[in-house]
Amino acid sequence: MAIGKLLNHPDLPVALSCSEGSPPYLVLKFIGGENLANVLHEKGRFPIDQAVILVANLLEAIHHCHKQGVYHRDIKPENLLFAPDGHLKILDFGIALMEGGPRVTWRGFSGLMGTPEYMAPEQIRGERGGAQSDIYSIRCLLYNMLVGTPPFTGDNPLGSLSRHLIVLWFFPMRY
Repeated sequence: MAIGKLLNHPDLPVALSCSEGSPPYLVLKFIGGENLANVLHEKGRFPIDQAVILVANLLEAIHHCHKQGVYHRDIKPENLLFAPDGHLKILDFGIALMEGGPRVTWRGFSGLMGTPEYMAPEQIRGERGGAQSDIYSIRCLLYNMLVGTPPFTGDNPLGSLSRHLIVLWFFPMRY
C-alpha cells in the first residue's frame, strides 16, 4: 500500500492521486503556510508555551504515522510547514520507511540518510532507524525552537554527527 493512502491525519499531506507506475508520482493537496526553517530564521526561537503546543501536535501526527508502520526518519525544520491553523504539518517522506518493507531509498556513498543536526544515533551508526529516530529528531527540533539553534552543530557534517554520538556515550539514555 502506498504511504499516501496510510497517512490520513490533519497534520499530514493529503494524497489526491498516486501511481506506482513508471515514473511513479504522488499528487498532494496544497497546504498553505511557511516553512519552519524560514520561521526559525526570522524569529530565532519560540516562546516556551508555543513551542510545547507545536511539538505536542507534531508528536500526535508522528504517532499516527508510527501506528501505521511509517517512520519519517528526517524530521527537521525544512520538512515541516508552519500552517495558518497553528500546527506543524509534516512534509517530505522521501526517506520514510514502512515497517516490514524493504529499504527502497538510494543510500548514496554511505549508509547515512538524514540531516546531521537532527539525525538519531542509530541512523548515524548506519542502522535503518524507526519510531525512536523520529522521537530523537523531534527532541532536537524542540531544542532548536527553544534555544534558536540545533543542539549539535559543527564546521562540517561529521562534526555534528560525532557530537550526537559523544553525548550519548557520556550520557546514555533511552528515548
